[in-house]
Amino acid sequence: MKALLRRPRNIEGATLAVEGLSLDRETYSFTFHKKTECLTPKEFMLIEYLMKNKGRVVSRTMILEHVWDDSVDQFSKSIDMHIMNLRRKIDPRDKDAFIRSVPGHGFMVGKKNG
Repeated sequence: MKALLRRPRNIEGATLAVEGLSLDRETYSFTFHKKTECLTPKEFMLIEYLMKNKGRVVSRTMILEHVWDDSVDQFSKSIDMHIMNLRRKIDPRDKDAFIRSVPGHGFMVGKKNG
């Protein structure tokens, strides 16, 4: 009984899909418009966090708290660089095809709720 209680309540599948982008948690890769590419661990953590929050604007502070550790400088351009690299990998022709900037607020994927 104790072993059952220790198991995670919300077991996640091997893939996560949002608006045509499929993220493979086992291979750290994604597929978008029939194109598959591998991600770095940080890119993977960032896109996974954004996808789990689809339809919601995610602030830089939220990203720092959930994706980076405590040693990162809040004012560094690390988030911007990783977002830029993800956009290039996902669709170099359309930079806002999947990850959209919300000026003054952060980033989002998916249609905004409400």
